[in-house]
Amino acid sequence: MAVTEITKEGKVFYKVQVARTDESGKRFQRKRYVKTLKQAYVSEAELIKELEEVITGKRAVTWKELVDEYFVWACRLKAPTTIDRERYSLRAHINPYFNDKLVSQIKPAEVDALIFDNLKDKTKSTQKCVLRYLSGVFNFAVEKCYCENNPCRGKSRLIKIEEKLKPTLDREQVHLLLERAKECGVEWYPVWFLGVHCGARNGELIAIRWKAVDLKRNILTIAESWTSRAGFHSTKSREVRQIPINPALREFLIELKEQTTPESEEAFVLPRIPTWMKGNQSRELRIFCKAIGLPPIHFHSLRSIFISQLLLNNTPLPICMKINGHKQLATVLRYIKLTGKEIEGATDCLDFGSKKKVTGAV
Repeated sequence: MAVTEITKEGKVFYKVQVARTDESGKRFQRKRYVKTLKQAYVSEAELIKELEEVITGKRAVTWKELVDEYFVWACRLKAPTTIDRERYSLRAHINPYFNDKLVSQIKPAEVDALIFDNLKDKTKSTQKCVLRYLSGVFNFAVEKCYCENNPCRGKSRLIKIEEKLKPTLDREQVHLLLERAKECGVEWYPVWFLGVHCGARNGELIAIRWKAVDLKRNILTIAESWTSRAGFHSTKSREVRQIPINPALREFLIELKEQTTPESEEAFVLPRIPTWMKGNQSRELRIFCKAIGLPPIHFHSLRSIFISQLLLNNTPLPICMKINGHKQLATVLRYIKLTGKEIEGATDCLDFGSKKKVTGAV
């Protein structure tokens, strides 16, 4: 492959020549003449792609073309917020590096160079996140037969992330949080109460309408979510799930409905708090927790508390996963955050060092 400058009759031309050899040893060659160096490099990429298709008999796609096709497919399966995160990450960290490369020619060594050299100044979490998005696109390419193997395979284990213990609350602390919030007339009280009793994500809480509350069957249906960028859309898993309404939540919802007197079943269950609509829900929760002497938890910790308490109270895993919209066990386990109090006495049944007389010994 070469771009050669040629001068003829005082005019400068560029000769682009590309050659490839197939598995049988047969040589293929293409030439093209252009007027500018920029056109030469564009032509070189086009000829490489053309020969790739001739030799393999398959459609050859560049990374840029693959990404465009991937998002057309992904938009039918993933939530808008997930698509936005992937698109931003690919555009910022991967596209400038691969862009016009043929997908079938991207090797594992190039993925190493991208993740461990180009992104060496980024955090381990960022590296792992970019690698996950990159691998997802390559998995799509393998399914479409644009390449034979995923060059990202096995590389995630090379990025070690030290998991930090995030603060959480036990049952008594949650009770204190809700009790003090209600006593003080905090506008966030309904949001926190519903969040910790149904485990809905932030956007899902915003989107809950009274038509989703079935007090006859004691079922709360989570069918949509909301983000400032995408508005109302499907849930993260794009599935509708149902959450049992326990007696405490039922009493709360009845009382809330009497107080707010919604005009129709389309009305929202929770108040439209300005700071909530601006995305400051975690900040408000941390400030209040600090003020009453509790660990400063994040807003998403309310969902973590809900899941942890279900499991601590022996809710079967399949049911827990169904309620929370999880498809993989590993996802559920990541949500389990313990304060330390829940595990007290867990090992008291183990007493291997006791010198008590063993009855029936020979």
